[in-house]
Amino acid sequence: MVSFLYRIDVGFPGTPNRMHAYDAEAQHIMAGSAPTFYGGGVVMDVTGKIRPPVAGDPPAPGGFVYGMYVRTYPTHGPVGVSDPLGTDTPPTSGIASVMTRGYMTVLLRGATPAVKGAPAYIWKAAAAGGQVPGGVTADGSTPANVMAIRNGYFTGPADAKGITEIAFNI
Repeated sequence: MVSFLYRIDVGFPGTPNRMHAYDAEAQHIMAGSAPTFYGGGVVMDVTGKIRPPVAGDPPAPGGFVYGMYVRTYPTHGPVGVSDPLGTDTPPTSGIASVMTRGYMTVLLRGATPAVKGAPAYIWKAAAAGGQVPGGVTADGSTPANVMAIRNGYFTGPADAKGITEIAFNI
């Protein structure tokens, strides 16, 4: 009998899963405030462009994330830049894909574990304790630091690398 010692990786942050329940939009990136990683939450600025959430944005439960930053494939990063294997550099300007409904693989931030069915939040305060603005977290204990993900919840615990899946606006 074969014995499997390790679990297969959940996926790559920013990758939409379950394609039957997935909607995305092309949106302009706000110059100077581009998302720095895939799989993070983004808000729509008053200029009509996307950016990571910041401390001044409305907190949960009233403040909502517009969507999740999609890792497009294939991607080559910014023009003229060649990423090493295993690295994805998001563009800092132009057009980006934003998931507005679906399931996505994300990197869990902070020390609070993901629990199946538990609410998922987006961190909007300054970076601290493993949290970064736009990062997915299970820690909703301080509403002033997070924004709600519409109908957002974890579909299971994170793997050894901290990768988990969330449902968004389902």
